Amino acid sequence: MNIKHTIDATEKLFLVVIAGFTVIAMGQEIMLLVENRKVALQDLLLMFIYAEVLGMLGAFYSRQRNLIVLPLFIAMTALSRLIILQGKEADPVVLLYESGAILLIAVACWVVGRMRTIDCAVPPFEDPQGADGAGWRGVARGGAAMPRQPRSANQRCQECFLRLLEQALQQRRLETPLQ
Repeated sequence: MNIKHTIDATEKLFLVVIAGFTVIAMGQEIMLLVENRKVALQDLLLMFIYAEVLGMLGAFYSRQRNLIVLPLFIAMTALSRLIILQGKEADPVVLLYESGAILLIAVACWVVGRMRTIDCAVPPFEDPQGADGAGWRGVARGGAAMPRQPRSANQRCQECFLRLLEQALQQRRLETPLQ
C-alpha cells in the first residue's frame, strides 16, 4: 500500500468521524432545546453551523475537493453567533472588529463567486503576442509554433482578479450618469 492511499484512507476516516461528531453535537443541542423548551437565535445559528459543516463534508465527497466558500460561510455564521452571545455588554470596538471581519469575509465570498461566474479562463502560459500576432495558443499567423512561458497559479489568479476589478469598474462607469 503506498502513502497516497494511506493518506486518502486516513482523510476519509477523519471526515466520517467529523460527520459523526457533528451529528452527535447537533443531537445534543436538540435535546437541550427540548429540555429548556426555549429556542434562541444563537441556538439556531449553532445548528446552522452544524448543517454547514455537514454540507461541506457532503460537497467534499461529491466533488472530491474542498470548496472555499463553505468554510467562509461557517466563519461568518460563527462570528454572528459570537456577536449575539456577547450581548449588549460587549465593547463597541470589539463589535466593530467582529463586524468588519464579517464584512471582509462577505467580500471574499463575493470575489470568489464572481471569479467563478466571469470568464476567467486564464491560460497557464503567457501570451507571446508580439509583432507576428501570435495568440494564446502560441501559433503565429504563419502557423509556426512559438515558445510559451509557463505561469504559476498565483499569476493566473492575480490576472483573473484584475479582470474582475476591470469589469466592476467598467460596469460602475456605465451605471454612473454623465455630469
